[in-house]
Amino acid sequence: MSMIVFRCTAKVRKVLGLSDRDLYQGEGADMNQWFVDVAALARRRCLLFTHKPTRYSFWVARARKADREVFGDLFGQHLLRTLANDGFDQRAFERMFREEFRFAKTDDRSVLGSMNEHILNTRWYVQNPDRWPDIAAVNAQLNRTPMGGMAGPGQLEFPVEVLQTIIQPAAFA
Repeated sequence: MSMIVFRCTAKVRKVLGLSDRDLYQGEGADMNQWFVDVAALARRRCLLFTHKPTRYSFWVARARKADREVFGDLFGQHLLRTLANDGFDQRAFERMFREEFRFAKTDDRSVLGSMNEHILNTRWYVQNPDRWPDIAAVNAQLNRTPMGGMAGPGQLEFPVEVLQTIIQPAAFA
C-alpha cells in the first residue's frame, strides 16, 4: 500500500506534539514524500508543504497541535485547491494524494534548502507583513520561481512544470 510520508522539521514536530516514537522509520517512494516546515507569515504560524521530487509547494495558514488529528484532511484540501489553481485536474490530485500517511524526520538537506528559499521568497512577496496575503497568489508565484536541486548541477526548473511532466504526461492528458 502506498502512503504519504510527511518529513517534518523539528519545529513542526514540536508544534504537532510528535515524539520520536510517533515517527515512521521506513523510507517511502520519493513521489509520496512531502517535507513540512513552519514559519510565521503576517504574524500567523503557517505550514509549508514541499513535494520532494518536484519542489512544488504550498502554504497552509495555520499550525496548531490540534491539526495533528486532521492533518491528512488539511493537507488534502490545500493540495486539491493549489493544484486546481495551477490548472491541474482531479486525476492529478488522485495521483498525488493518499489517505494513509506517516510522520517522519527530514532526511534531505537539498529539499530543506529549497524550503528555506521558499520561506525567504514568500516573505519578499508578502508586501505588508501585518495583512494576510492572497495565499493562492503566493503559492502560484512560488511554484513559478526557478529552483535548483531537481535537474543536473547548475540547472534551474519551475516546480509547476516539473510536476506537470511527472503527473500528467502526454499519455494521461
